[in-house]
Amino acid sequence: MPRRAVLIALLALFSVGLFSAYPAFSQTAKETAVLGEMRLLHEQTRSAAEKATSEAQWAKTFNTTALTVTGIVLGIVAIFGIAFTIVFTRRIRDLTDEAKEFRDLAEKSMEKTESYMERAAKVTDELEKRREDIERSINAQVAQAIETIKAEVGKAVKEEVASAIEDLDRREKEAVAAIDKEKDRATEFHNFFMEGMEEYRNGNYEASLKAYNKALEIDDQHAIAWSNKGLALWRLGKQKEALKVFQKSLELNPSNSTTLTIIGGALCRLGRFHEALEVLEEAHKLNPDYAMAWSWKGYVLGKLELEEDAISAHEKAISLAPLDGRVLTQKAITLTDLNRHGEALVLLEEILKDDLEKEVESAAWSTKGLVLLEIGDQEEGLKDLKKAVEIDPNRAGSWYNLACGHSKLDQKDEMMNAIKRAVLLGPDEFKEKAKTDLAFEPLPRRP
Repeated sequence: MPRRAVLIALLALFSVGLFSAYPAFSQTAKETAVLGEMRLLHEQTRSAAEKATSEAQWAKTFNTTALTVTGIVLGIVAIFGIAFTIVFTRRIRDLTDEAKEFRDLAEKSMEKTESYMERAAKVTDELEKRREDIERSINAQVAQAIETIKAEVGKAVKEEVASAIEDLDRREKEAVAAIDKEKDRATEFHNFFMEGMEEYRNGNYEASLKAYNKALEIDDQHAIAWSNKGLALWRLGKQKEALKVFQKSLELNPSNSTTLTIIGGALCRLGRFHEALEVLEEAHKLNPDYAMAWSWKGYVLGKLELEEDAISAHEKAISLAPLDGRVLTQKAITLTDLNRHGEALVLLEEILKDDLEKEVESAAWSTKGLVLLEIGDQEEGLKDLKKAVEIDPNRAGSWYNLACGHSKLDQKDEMMNAIKRAVLLGPDEFKEKAKTDLAFEPLPRRP
C-alpha cells in the first residue's frame, strides 16, 4: 500500500513539472526562429534569400515538430496523470472506506467500553457499598469486642489492683513491723553492748559479761561483742573460755587484726609463746601498722629471751603509737624481764606522769614495784605493789606480783592472801604456778 501511493505521487509530480516547463520550451523555440532570421539578414554571401528561406523553413519545421512532440508528451503525461489520478482517487476512496470501517469499529468499541465502564462503575459502587457495610459491621463488632474486653479487663484489673494493694498493704505492715522489731532489737542490742562496755570500764566484769551475753542473744553474729565478752571472761579469770570466745569472734571476722592480737596476747598470758608469735605474725600481715600487735610481739620475744628482737618490736610499736600507755608499759615490763631495771624504771616514771586507764596504771605501778624490789628498795617497791592492787583490785597480775613481793620479804601470810586472790581472779593463768612456786623462791613475775 505505501509503495503504490509513492509511485502515484511521483507521476503526479512529473505531470505538473511538464506543464510548468511547456511555456519555457515554447519560448526557446521562438527565440531560435528569431536567431535564424537574423542569420539570414547577416548572410552577405551566396543566396541570402534562399538561405534565409531555407532556415526559415527549417525553423518553421522545427517549431512544428517541437509543438507536435510537446503535444504528444503532454498528451501522454495527461493520460498518465488521469490514470494515476483515477488510481489515486480509488485508493483514497478505499482508504476512506477502511478509515470509515475503523471508525465504525472504534465507535462500536467505544460503545462497548462505555458499557463496560458503566458496568464497572456499578460493580465498583456495589463493592464500595459492600465494603462500607462490611467495614461498619467489623467496626461495630470490634467496638463491641473492645467494650467487652475493656469490661472484662477492667474487672480483672480492678480485682488484681485491689489484690495487689491489699498485698502491698499487708507487706508494708509486715515490713514496718519487721523494721520496728529490728529497730527495737538494734536498740536493745546497742543498750546491752554499751552497758557491757561501761561495766567493764568500771571493773564490774561479771555485770559486763551478763550484758554482753544479752547482746549476743539478740545478735550472735556481732564479732566485736564476742571479742568484748572474751575480755570480760579473761578479767574474771576464765582465760581458756575467753580464748574460745576470741576464736568465735575471729571466725565471724577473719580479717580483724585486733582480734588476732588479743588472741596472741591471751596465748602469751597462758605461756604458749610460740603459738602466740604465729598468731601475731598473722596480725602483722593484715595490718602491719597496728601498734599493739608489735607491742605483744615484743613481749613474747622478751619471754623467749630474744632481747634485740624484742626491743626492736617495742620500738616499732612506740613509733606507731608514741602516746599509748599500754604500748609503753609493755616495753617497761619486757625491760624488767630482761633485767634492764634502770631503763625500765626511767620509762615507768615517765609513763606514770600521764593520765592512764585503770588497768594500764595498775600494771605500771605493779611493774615499778617489782623493779624497785629488784634494785633493793623494798619499802618503796612493796608500797607501789600495794598501790597497784588498790587502783585495780580485779587485776590478777597485780595481785600475783604483790604475792611475789611478800615472798621476797618472807611475809608468808600476806603472800598467801595475795596469791589466793590472784588464783581466784585468774585461775587458768596462776593456779598451776601457785602450786609450784609458793614453796620455793619468789614467784615468777606477772605483768
